[in-house]
Amino acid sequence: MIAATFLLAGCHAHKFKEGETLEKQSRPLQAAASYESFAVNRPEAPEAPEAFFRAARLYADLGLCARSAPLYERLLRHYPDFREREKAERGLFVCPDYFPLDRAKVWKYGDSQTGGQNATQIYSVTARGKGWMEADVSLLAGETLVQKTERRYELKDMDLFETTGPSTTLMLSYPVEAGKTWTTSEGGNRLFMRVDRTGVKVTVRGGDFDNCAKVRRAIAGMPSWIYEYYAPGVGRVLTTVAGDDFENRVTELIDYEQEKD
Repeated sequence: MIAATFLLAGCHAHKFKEGETLEKQSRPLQAAASYESFAVNRPEAPEAPEAFFRAARLYADLGLCARSAPLYERLLRHYPDFREREKAERGLFVCPDYFPLDRAKVWKYGDSQTGGQNATQIYSVTARGKGWMEADVSLLAGETLVQKTERRYELKDMDLFETTGPSTTLMLSYPVEAGKTWTTSEGGNRLFMRVDRTGVKVTVRGGDFDNCAKVRRAIAGMPSWIYEYYAPGVGRVLTTVAGDDFENRVTELIDYEQEKD
């Protein structure tokens, strides 16, 4: 029995390295499975808490919250001193994470018509703390800086807020589920927000993104509205303007950078 246990542990010893390789190859589902196999079968290994964390985060980014939650729970229960405990707690309750405050670094958006040749908007994270981050937002016409503002993003309970100057807007309310609605304000206007769909696939110049949430931002009395598409683990990837019988792309993600785990 003891020999069989050691043999089984040996069979799974390579799974952590396998997960790292698959992750570098942009094969997140396979990488998550390898990390999970390592963590579950070698819970006493020094790499086990990291393996639980990586598997849970990858599953969450794929929208597989039912698979990520038990791994986050085991990590938090059995490894109380894990270095990324705060991120694991957030990951357990905010899934999928459509606006990753803890790892966002730079988002670059461009007008959809020219791919950013006419206009670009660059969000550069300047500071972050527990449940919040701040960013400088630069708007460029061609290569000319037109405007630069500061924005703050903060998660309070299960609501994500964006603050620009004196205006604070409730961007997302977790859990993000199709049909969910809320009201907020922006620049003196009352906004009606609605999650129209989840599980949407979006292709933009910055990549292909699965399991996106499509969120409507409508001003009372206006015949058209804005759709914002959010990708798990990435953030906003596409903005469109829409009405009863049309939807046109306005801006889209061109490139992005994230902090390394």
